[in-house]
This record gives sequence, C-alpha cells and structure tokens, in this order.
Amino acid sequence: MVLDYIIRQRFSIAGAISIAGFIHDKKNFIQQATPESKNSRVLLIHGKKDHVIYPSASEKAHKLLHESGYQSELQILNSSHKVPLNAKALIEKFFIFH
Repeated sequence: MVLDYIIRQRFSIAGAISIAGFIHDKKNFIQQATPESKNSRVLLIHGKKDHVIYPSASEKAHKLLHESGYQSELQILNSSHKVPLNAKALIEKFFIFH
C-alpha cells in the first residue's frame, strides 16, 4: 500500500495518491514513520458510496497522516469503490498545484 511505502522512506516524495486506502496498523504506522518522509504530500481519494472499503478508512488515514506531520489532502467523491473519471482533474491539480 502506498501509505505504508511512503512512511518508511528516508526521503520525501513529491506526491502520492491513495485511492480507497487505509492504514492496517496505526501503532506500527506511527513507529515506522521516518522524519525524512514527513515532507511527502499525499492525496487520499475515496468514494462516499464505497461499500468495499468504507470512506471512514480514508478519513482515519487522513487524520493520522495530518497528526503525524504529513501534508495530507482528502477528497471524498460522489462515487462507489471505483474512482470516476472526474477524479482526473483532482489528480492533475494535486500534481500541478504543488
């Protein structure tokens, strides 16, 4: 999972996108986060009608990332588990804006 990958790096990543992502183990996540990785930017995208992985999983991930010092942005879309094509604009804006 992209979130677990980001936190273990000894460098920051200009931008990463997690779609319907979640954090398996909060305690482990906090312990493994490196100081260098905290300059990474993360965009979390989730569908509010997702019944495979509930949107609350991304909300919790966003909160944990923010509290841990990461630059996190959460976008809840009017969709299900599949991300709609209109998410493309959000993704482009995320990479171009920053």
